[in-house]
Amino acid sequence: MMTDILDFGPVEDLSKEIIKVIGVGGGGCNAVNNMYREGIENVAFVVCNTDSQSLANSPVPVKILLGQSGLGAGANPELGRREAENTKEQISSLFDDNTHLCFITAGMGGGTGTGAAPVIASIAKSKGILTIGIVTIPFFFEKRNKIIKALKGVEEMRRNVDSLLIVNNERLCDIYSDAQITVKDAFKTADRILSDATKSISELITVEGNINLDFRDVETTMQGGGGALMAIGRAKGERRVEKAILNALDSPLLYGSDISKAKNILFNIYTSEKAPLFVREMQEIDAFMYELDPNIDVIWGTSDDNTLGDDAKVIILATGLDNEFLPKEQLPENETETYYNKVIEKLYRESLLHTKISGSEQQQASPQQETAFPEVMPAPTGTSELPKSLSRFTASGLEEGNSSAGATGNPFSHREETVITEAAPIEAESPRPTRPAAEETRREPQSHVTKAMPFVERIRSRLRQSLENLSRDLYE
Repeated sequence: MMTDILDFGPVEDLSKEIIKVIGVGGGGCNAVNNMYREGIENVAFVVCNTDSQSLANSPVPVKILLGQSGLGAGANPELGRREAENTKEQISSLFDDNTHLCFITAGMGGGTGTGAAPVIASIAKSKGILTIGIVTIPFFFEKRNKIIKALKGVEEMRRNVDSLLIVNNERLCDIYSDAQITVKDAFKTADRILSDATKSISELITVEGNINLDFRDVETTMQGGGGALMAIGRAKGERRVEKAILNALDSPLLYGSDISKAKNILFNIYTSEKAPLFVREMQEIDAFMYELDPNIDVIWGTSDDNTLGDDAKVIILATGLDNEFLPKEQLPENETETYYNKVIEKLYRESLLHTKISGSEQQQASPQQETAFPEVMPAPTGTSELPKSLSRFTASGLEEGNSSAGATGNPFSHREETVITEAAPIEAESPRPTRPAAEETRREPQSHVTKAMPFVERIRSRLRQSLENLSRDLYE
């Protein structure tokens, strides 16, 4: 009996050079420079700028000068857009290869990133390439005009990508609220966030896992996904996976985002060979998935990362979210400033309140002193009432929403320091220190927004229940 052997030829390595990361403008190019220096396998890098000096200083070998002058866009998004339009042929040639996934990274608010990034994204998407935008919006101190430019650029970007991740740089002020950070370092950190987000999603595809995620998984999650968010959590000790998940959900960079409203969620759990993922820890993953809306499509995997030591790390990618601060349709030009002033009030409310209070104090000594953004007023009560969606995910909300946390030994009863997009490792459980009365008084105004947190509370409750059951089975 003869057995026919079918020769399908060599198996194509779909991870090889299917991902292209394009940095546009100053912030985007800085992010791509960082990624290139670190090295990500099977990813092609490109930098595009109107500033020839920036391109000359970049280590990335593939560079495109947008336009002819090489003098930059002068913080003019319209000029940045025109220069990209005039370079369409060179941009289009970037995708005459095996590119399946393209990241466009940019800082919104300047000339090149704001104006040119949507043009480049449009070209990539028109070629059938899965196109993901990862952008930042300015710090509060960069002032209203730049923020409005950025928000208009984000609106344009949204129309030209499959999914758009937006990072509000002002949230970095929450992360470094108790630390001294220079303006230069603040911008470097913002660039770092762009590169970390891009690298994390890329490595879901390029790094083989134990329960593997591939390009099609990312495509299913991101294609036509609209608004997106990504969070990274890291923890150690008992219940490390549980802690990593909740630590990711508590990231200040998710300010105002409600992951329970996502249509698609992709997440990956990382552990080292030294401290691998145990079967009992799968219950913590199961508890998280159990509390998600059953209509949400969930894809997940596990991978090894030997740099983690004893820690566990989780990356959560959610899409299908509405960007509530962006208009549903393009606004008439005479309505945009009024609309975006209201958006600024929502996005930068805490900073506005702080500025208003500081300005009032200064005006007592100098009546001519103006307050930043004078046309945008904080809440009349003088209390910064945060969006309800934020109260469900803040660490303080978790703490105050469960008054018995200390008695039950809840490991989330105090907040750990968070670093950039990646939440800091949580040490093994320790008794919660008693806070001074003055601190209790200072925190009191937040209590009215931290009463109802059904999503995170349900996750925590189910995690605790499943682990208590497991402990009883093991030790009784």
